[in-house]
Amino acid sequence: DVELDDDFDYVMIQTGPGLPEKETTEDGHGRFSYKRIEEETTRTYIKDYNAGITDFWCTKDGKLYKWDVSEWKQYGQDVEIDTELFTSENKYPSCVAFFNNRLYFASTAEKPQMVWASSAPDNYGTRYNNFATYKKFVTVNKVTKNADLHIFTCDLLQVNIDTENHTATFSNLSQNFTVDGTLEEDITSYFVSSDILPVGTKVIAVTSDTLTVDTDEVAVVFDEEEEDPAETNLVMSIQLWRTADALTAEDYTYMVVANNCTTADCSLFFELASDQNDAIKFLSSNRFLAVGTESSIWSIDPGINALSINAIMQGRYGSDDIQGQAVETATVYFAQGRKGIREFYWDGESSAFRTNNIALLSDHILRESAVIDFDYMTNPYSRLILVRENGSIASMLYDKTNGVMAWSRIIPGKGKVKNCAVTRGEDENDLVFYVVEDGGRYFLEVLDYGSEVYIDSWKEYEGSIDGYTEGAMLFNFTTGKTCPYDDIPEDFINLDDVVYIGYQYKSYIKSMPVIAGDPSKRIRISTILVRFLDSYLPVMKITNLPEEGFSTITEVPYSGIGKVTYPGVTDHDVCFEIETDLPQAVNILSVDAQTA
Repeated sequence: DVELDDDFDYVMIQTGPGLPEKETTEDGHGRFSYKRIEEETTRTYIKDYNAGITDFWCTKDGKLYKWDVSEWKQYGQDVEIDTELFTSENKYPSCVAFFNNRLYFASTAEKPQMVWASSAPDNYGTRYNNFATYKKFVTVNKVTKNADLHIFTCDLLQVNIDTENHTATFSNLSQNFTVDGTLEEDITSYFVSSDILPVGTKVIAVTSDTLTVDTDEVAVVFDEEEEDPAETNLVMSIQLWRTADALTAEDYTYMVVANNCTTADCSLFFELASDQNDAIKFLSSNRFLAVGTESSIWSIDPGINALSINAIMQGRYGSDDIQGQAVETATVYFAQGRKGIREFYWDGESSAFRTNNIALLSDHILRESAVIDFDYMTNPYSRLILVRENGSIASMLYDKTNGVMAWSRIIPGKGKVKNCAVTRGEDENDLVFYVVEDGGRYFLEVLDYGSEVYIDSWKEYEGSIDGYTEGAMLFNFTTGKTCPYDDIPEDFINLDDVVYIGYQYKSYIKSMPVIAGDPSKRIRISTILVRFLDSYLPVMKITNLPEEGFSTITEVPYSGIGKVTYPGVTDHDVCFEIETDLPQAVNILSVDAQTA
């Protein structure tokens, strides 16, 4: 990056291809054409410099260049920026995140503990592709030339005025300007001041005792009666200023000063100071940047910058390869082996970071089968969606604000789920997409929590059953009736009925054991109370006993409390299940068990 302080529009800024090109001018003043990219269009500009300016500068790609006779040469020392990223197969980062307007990379095969962060935004926008660890500050100052004034005496013979070439040569100089160190610049850079010469007369050449100027207009009246007419003991001066008495525009020059400096918004690289030499497994952005390694969890403060780098280890709870995710105010990640799931968050009450095992009370969910992929949805409810090695899905209702965490499973009747992804649907509810492998073929399936049709792989029935196999059913949404897809009664579909085709599936709730105030006391459930909301009715199932229905409710959908008698026996671990395979909604708000 170049920060240019140039009030005089002196330095050219080249953003287009190549470097500025010098053009030939009749009077020899400096002229360049240079290119700039503006609004995705390359535009060419012409830059003219006043006569007498011989130093020319330009910037390109964070570097400063100076014109040297016939070519541009890089000016100053620039440290090469080598992020070592994407240059070979061992230098590709395995982790990436956006955090506080910087792009973060971490963990290559060669440097598993290294973190790279791009430059922060500046006045020109984001700088995600900028990994420069310093800025070049270029300042242009307009300064007065050193006059380098030299006063001398000389003679002028009339024969030394060359009217053909418009020059005049003075002799018998009282100072030898050819001695090394006498002049600061080349003699041709000097002006001559005298009462007999025009303002702006310049020196063409000198010898040890002569000086030739670029004019024959000399205000001297010679005595023609003399044999060799001459004027002697003339007092003159040479100087770098146009006149010896006052400054003019040509007596100024431009000084360009360049310095490299690291600022807070520059890019930064650092390694985690871990004594385990463990690789970084994920980066996750929340109110802080969470960094998971093989053996620990770290936090990076939002205030991190190139002048203040901080990374603090917050616990010895290592991570597996699965990318951690920001979920509400926490970061959720998987422990080594992917059979434990933890939340990492800032606890405002204790002013400390916490890492909790959120599967502690239902650890069998992950012990049954390790997780291979997961995602997070927010609408209509916050859920973690976990894909397991056995091809099934585990879903956790995760409401950290209210302290609610509850598990459920989705077990495919056929095939295995391989991975998942969440996106927002048209009704603002999230859609969960799954890739399902079945018999060597892969299918993309979607779980739509906002759907009013409760059958699997459904579509509106228009007379065709193509693509559907044994087990498919028709559901008349208008009448609420169902039938097998290959045995459709004649009166099943009436005019204007809405009918869907798909597969029936079962949903069920299984309770934890119901206990009394004394856990050792044998208890008996007498009644189950279920609070419904616009719901169709499920059945209650008890192992080795007949199903019980809500026979007192005659109209559906129903809102209110339904009762069902529990025909169980006295036991220490009394459980119940509520199950439905209806293609309509079953909305249960709460379940209470009355004990005898």
